[in-house]
Amino acid sequence: MRSPLGFFNALSPNARGIIATCMAMLGFIGTDSCIKLAAQDLPVSQMIAMRGVAILSILIVLAYATGAHKKLPTLKDRAVGVRAISEVLGTLFYYGAIIVVPIAAANAVLQTIPLVIVAAAAILFGEKVGWRRWLIILVGFSGVLFIIQPGSEAFQPATLWALGAVVFYTLRDIVTRSIDPELPAVSINLFTSAAVMMAGFVMAPFQDWVMPSGQALALLGLSALFLTMAYLTVTVAMRNGDVSVTSPFRYSIVLWALLVDLLVFGNRPDLLMLVGIVIVVGSGIAMILRERQLRRQTGDEAASSDAS
Repeated sequence: MRSPLGFFNALSPNARGIIATCMAMLGFIGTDSCIKLAAQDLPVSQMIAMRGVAILSILIVLAYATGAHKKLPTLKDRAVGVRAISEVLGTLFYYGAIIVVPIAAANAVLQTIPLVIVAAAAILFGEKVGWRRWLIILVGFSGVLFIIQPGSEAFQPATLWALGAVVFYTLRDIVTRSIDPELPAVSINLFTSAAVMMAGFVMAPFQDWVMPSGQALALLGLSALFLTMAYLTVTVAMRNGDVSVTSPFRYSIVLWALLVDLLVFGNRPDLLMLVGIVIVVGSGIAMILRERQLRRQTGDEAASSDAS
């Protein structure tokens, strides 16, 4: 009988990439769910610090296993530092949101990050963005309004924390592009995880830490495992299949979030929120397809130029 790993390896590269992407998204939602549950007993700073110790331990083992410990970021790698700070602030804002509002709502707002990156590239770096992509961006942002529902009885101010997370996570992703490509991903994540963990300890004097229960410890440990799974499967996804094929499946995270919200927390999204989620996800997929089309056009033009 073929093992699960043997079955996975027998699949086509695109199939492996799709499965790995969906599993990575499940890992991210799994860690969010554990944090939301543990927040009933522990302050945010304590959760971040304790979970950080667990994640850092796992990443250190991976770093030595892969040899990534031989090439760690230094003070000269300022982009890594900026990335780490952005990750810290994004994490604090995002956790501030999911602790209060449904995970599906906060996570759906995060799905605008690819749209914000395109807009930032146009505004800050002068990248040419045509009217089609600007229209997709505007439609995507309109979906956020359906999710947040400002001015209505369903509006929860804590949802705005998710918008803050979008800003800092966007900065993180933009800065990541300028990091030395020779730095291993494990090394970068090790540095970033250490920064997030230290942020928890720095915040400790401002929040009352408590003796964690066995359940809270189990949730934090499970959260670390989920996040490690997400990091590893993202790597597998990036190394298997065509990115243009696997990228749309990143939005499976929204389905995982809706499912967890319903089964674990008993949250049922209203119609407007569902409409907003569909708009945001649809805009994200439309942006992926549009950029794929633009890359093909650029490739065709380059091929024609070479032929002439």
